[in-house]
Amino acid sequence: MVSDLLGYGHLYYRGKILWYLTPGEVRALDEVRRWIKHEYRGYDRYEKARRYRWVVDYLLWSWLDAEGDRSVDAYLAKKDWGKTYRARVEAVLRKLKVEVKPSPPLGRPHPAFIRAGHLVSRFWRSPLFSAKTFFGYVERWRDWEEYTGKPLGRLTPTSVREFIVGKHLARQTARVYFSSFRAAEVLMGLMGRAPDPALPASLGELLGESWVEDDEEEVIDLSDAWQEEEYRTIRSRLSEDSRVVVDLSWEMGLRLVEVFRLRRRDVVMALETQRLRVRGKGGRIRYVPVTPRAAEIFREVLSRHPGRLLPFLAEKDETHRAQRRLQTELSRVRGEATHLHHHGLRHAYAQRWLKTLQDQGVGAEVRRFIVSALLGHGRIEVTYIYASRGPLDGPAKNPPDPLTPMTLLAIEEALSVAERKGKKAMVEKLLRLKKRAAL
Repeated sequence: MVSDLLGYGHLYYRGKILWYLTPGEVRALDEVRRWIKHEYRGYDRYEKARRYRWVVDYLLWSWLDAEGDRSVDAYLAKKDWGKTYRARVEAVLRKLKVEVKPSPPLGRPHPAFIRAGHLVSRFWRSPLFSAKTFFGYVERWRDWEEYTGKPLGRLTPTSVREFIVGKHLARQTARVYFSSFRAAEVLMGLMGRAPDPALPASLGELLGESWVEDDEEEVIDLSDAWQEEEYRTIRSRLSEDSRVVVDLSWEMGLRLVEVFRLRRRDVVMALETQRLRVRGKGGRIRYVPVTPRAAEIFREVLSRHPGRLLPFLAEKDETHRAQRRLQTELSRVRGEATHLHHHGLRHAYAQRWLKTLQDQGVGAEVRRFIVSALLGHGRIEVTYIYASRGPLDGPAKNPPDPLTPMTLLAIEEALSVAERKGKKAMVEKLLRLKKRAAL
């Protein structure tokens, strides 16, 4: 229902989406809610909600629809209700009039005077964002207001550029701040108060040539890939729970958040089909071939934690806390190898696949595309950092090794991605690989 998206259910009124209620009006409605809870504290919640709807309907009518007479009598005269129902509503409204005096609208804030508090009063209960994301945005909006001395409604490309450059924000931090400003722009647009001129679509467009757009994975150098000896040394120093996560990332190239969010039913299905369903960045779904060692890890975790819906995340734990604990433990046990991060396990996984495909006679372009599909990259260019200008970017082995069943599963995943993206030339190349395996 539309009203469910608005935070307050009463903001959907007679077909109108009332994003533009003022903070004063929202506070008045909150005051009504508190009054209802106190005045009818002996009633069940359904009766309280019914009375709340009566009062809110009257207040919104008096603020938005009424012309001239805003009295309770004028309101009731417009209603085609039965005598008993009308008497019940009137009793509540007569009692309310002593406590909360309906007032006309306070006026809509001019765009130039909208502050972070205005957005909080309207959208803080809206499922457009999670509570964690929304209040993270609020902190950054207030940081901007404090730094510039201007209300949030005065967001302009120039002021945002000066803020980012003036605070010397790191690349990833700048991205987060820019996302919060784009979110503020969208919310002000829903209020009918979008800033003008609008912010550009990307941070690269805002900052110009000094900014190079890339994925977070591109900023990691090839030297960050774990070597097998480093992997075995560090895993031996980890706790049992952390070791399982690192082992799975080594075997399947999963991001840390993807490991903790694996669902039990997907793990069980992976043991049956030899393909693990993974929900990656941007909600993209991919299927990763399950290695024999990964299958052992799945069976071990399922048997050790039979009741968990998320087998790799402890009960009542949170994903971001589990990630922080593992990263802290890694930084403690890695010693002087400070270049090793969890994400380097994905680089190692990618390079092993590139080497395998090269030995099996797969051309450079196709093997990059296959690895891109397995890693869940939105753009194949991101995968180039794993193989660019190195031995893994060389020609395929001739004569090639035979294609393995694991490679065929990887080709199937790449084929589905190529078909979904409409890459006809790549589809033909992948189909030729499948035919070669059938010979």
